[in-house]
Amino acid sequence: MRASSASIAAIRHPALINWVQLGALVAILLSYIVLLTVKPATARLWALEDGPIEDLGAAFSLIACYLFLFCYFRSTGEAHRFFGRETKRNVWFLALAVLMFVSFGEEISWGQRVFGWSTPAVLDALNAQGETNLHNFWLIQATNPDGTRKSSLQLLLNANRLYSIFWLSYCVVLPVLAMSWERLARLTAFFGVPIPPLAAGGLFLANYAVFLLIIALGRSTRPQ
Repeated sequence: MRASSASIAAIRHPALINWVQLGALVAILLSYIVLLTVKPATARLWALEDGPIEDLGAAFSLIACYLFLFCYFRSTGEAHRFFGRETKRNVWFLALAVLMFVSFGEEISWGQRVFGWSTPAVLDALNAQGETNLHNFWLIQATNPDGTRKSSLQLLLNANRLYSIFWLSYCVVLPVLAMSWERLARLTAFFGVPIPPLAAGGLFLANYAVFLLIIALGRSTRPQ
């Protein structure tokens, strides 16, 4: 998913769009080809905490942050809006850069995995993995502290689900509706929201579809 995030940062910068999206597509395809060809035990080892897959996720979040910052500083020379107010640069790019930096920080537990500090007691009690981050809080996990699975209503407040709702809404639903609904297009223009190219949304959809396929294959080959 993070490789797809990097592709969104090419919004309104045509020189970046083709190269970034091509790079994201190649990264997605290569990662899944490797996962499908290695032994299941090796793939599970790579997917562990602090493993290569998690490291790549953090790296792509940082790359996306840099690209959004690049778009922000290059967005001068034309009128922009942020909630109706004119701005010299597109503030939404800065907001997306901050979001990607938070994603990067969360992946590395804000440096805890690099520097090895102990988790404060108050966070340790609230965090499913005892780490210095927010996305592993019991409040937004799929299970309760006692191991029981949460109800369907409680699962709406889940870190992975919230992330999926965000990219589906912003990268797929918004571009499609903005193309077909003139009132929404005018509203996004008033707020200054940059609309991602549909190709970026396609990358997210392709990535998610292959992800679900790999999970299904893993379950079908698991010993009974």
